[in-house]
Amino acid sequence: PIEFIALPEVVDDINAWNGDGLYYYEDVLNCISINKTDHVKIGNLELHLINNKTHRGNMTFYVILEGTKKAVYACCDVKPFIPNEWYFDADLLILGLVSDDGILKDGSKLEDAPFKEDMFTMDELMEIKRRYRIKRVVITHIDEYWGKSYAYYQELEKSLDGIFFAYDGMVMEL
Repeated sequence: PIEFIALPEVVDDINAWNGDGLYYYEDVLNCISINKTDHVKIGNLELHLINNKTHRGNMTFYVILEGTKKAVYACCDVKPFIPNEWYFDADLLILGLVSDDGILKDGSKLEDAPFKEDMFTMDELMEIKRRYRIKRVVITHIDEYWGKSYAYYQELEKSLDGIFFAYDGMVMEL
């Protein structure tokens, strides 16, 4: 079986939403093994699971450590960004849902969008980077709302300090 690693409250949420589906995969199909935890060590890697509980429920951010290197992966439902000591001095933060200028692909403005409270502005992102002393940030989920070309983001990167826009197949060295 594949080890399924998740916070206990996240496992409970998934099962509540899906009729105990995880337990079915574990107990009947025997294809997963559920590990309810907030920390696991896999070889030289340490993985810390942090609950970034929002109005949508329990959301997991991952802090990945290898030696002195640290990455934080916060891809979905990132706002509010609940403070946590684990985020300080990360080499890399991978974060989803950031608006570069607040203009959506259909020409409407973020301020008019029903999901505006779920997205960071570039200024808010810069404050997170500064506050937590994060060296580099990679922004994901950039084309889903904005409809802008990657060439646009490459040009924008030139004006930003340590902020990059993700693309399929991207590799970041720590």
